[in-house]
Order: sequence, then C-alpha cells, then structure tokens
Amino acid sequence: MHSFNNKIGVAQIGSKHGHATSVLSTILNNPKVNFYGIFEPDIEKRNELKKNKFFPWNKVNFIENEDEIYAPEIIAIASEGSNIESLKQTKKNSYEG
Repeated sequence: MHSFNNKIGVAQIGSKHGHATSVLSTILNNPKVNFYGIFEPDIEKRNELKKNKFFPWNKVNFIENEDEIYAPEIIAIASEGSNIESLKQTKKNSYEG
C-alpha cells in the first residue's frame, strides 16, 4: 500500500550486535525514515536500555510485543541481535508474500 507520506516505515529487532547502536543512530537521523521502534527479545536487556539516557537509546520507542514490528506500515526491519540471534531473527522477519 502506497502512502502519501514519503517516509519509509522502519523498526529494529535486537540490540546486542556490535553495530546496533550505530545502525539505530543512522535510522533515527535519516529524514526519509519513520522509525516505529525497537523490539529487544531479551527482557532484561530491554529494561536496561530503557534506562539508558544517552542517544540513540533515549530517543526510541521500545516495543513490548514482537508482533507489532510486523505492522503493514513497517516495510523494513533492521536485524541487530547478537551474532547467535541475528540469523534466526532475520529469517523470521523475511517477507515470504
């Protein structure tokens, strides 16, 4: 579905990869992106990040339910889990439509 909003809907899953912070910063600083939020499956890590007062973590919406990142307005998902998590997360997030 094409929207009159020219911004691309983006979310992120995971935060443990070494590039997670820089990828998130790039997403947030891109004027062509409408960032919906980040889902971190590790609840302890998510709660730790919610307390982080530094950019970019202090500028994001933390999504509590993974299903929310599959909303139709989100057309790209950055997969930034740890190396052991990211392949599974990326495969799960692949569009098979």
